[in-house]
Amino acid sequence: MKQVATQFEEFLRTKNLRFTKQRAAILKAIYGTHRHVSADQLYALLHKGGQAAELDISRATVYRTLALLAEGGFVQALDLGRDTGALYEHTLGHEHHDHMICLLCGRIIEFSDSRLEQIQEEAVRKHGFHAQSHRLNVFGTCDRCARREGPAPATPEGTASPGADTPGADTPGADTTGADTTGEDTTGEDTTGEDTGADTGDDTGAASRSEQAGA
Repeated sequence: MKQVATQFEEFLRTKNLRFTKQRAAILKAIYGTHRHVSADQLYALLHKGGQAAELDISRATVYRTLALLAEGGFVQALDLGRDTGALYEHTLGHEHHDHMICLLCGRIIEFSDSRLEQIQEEAVRKHGFHAQSHRLNVFGTCDRCARREGPAPATPEGTASPGADTPGADTPGADTTGADTTGEDTTGEDTTGEDTGADTGDDTGAASRSEQAGA
């Protein structure tokens, strides 16, 4: 934990910011839990432990500090496409893993598979891409909800889908789920010829009347 705090302090210096007691408490709180937590949940944890009142930590300070931690790579933000907002988990000291996210209950299942990692690495090399990080979030229905409720609703527009947020991972089917573009009103909307036809007809009629008048 001390090493993480030192690294975060160094990161803050690059942005001309101080490693305050409030930021230290927030860092300790997020690294003290192994759950995915929202900013509001982390704020509640700080209140429960007494640090929020003792150090006068506001909700806004929690949000700003989490944004800095995410920017520096100390935590990872996970967007569930739900009203709860992003969830955060600390990354340093954790092995890389991906997520399965239930759209019905919000359950998050962490998993890792060396075969997926190999495919992504091969794709990165194939395209000459220089990857820094990647994430794979699979949205759907967990086994418990599937037995109880049936299939999950479509992935909310704008949320990540299998293969999304994976720089350089040109895997088959990436970014094709959860974005239902079928049935969009993109056909039959071409009005380009409508105005042209009307203008042409008016001009032609005017020219014909002019010729008749001249005759």
